[in-house]
Amino acid sequence: IKGLSNVVYVDEKAKPLGFIGQRLKAKMKGSLSFATQNIRRGTVVYMIDNPLFRGFWYQGKLLMSNAVFMPIR
Repeated sequence: IKGLSNVVYVDEKAKPLGFIGQRLKAKMKGSLSFATQNIRRGTVVYMIDNPLFRGFWYQGKLLMSNAVFMPIR
């Protein structure tokens, strides 16, 4: 995608916690987690997962508020 900035990615040395299939594990290294794209006068923030899923983690609320109110340009 044109103008896409990779903000957070999965490091090559990352060790996943919990169960993950071998094929997916190989694809995960160096993959995108969060990205931004400038479109006209705004910024689109891409997230591969929902940080507000079930409202369980308090840090998810912080991630979402940062994405809405303080996008990286």
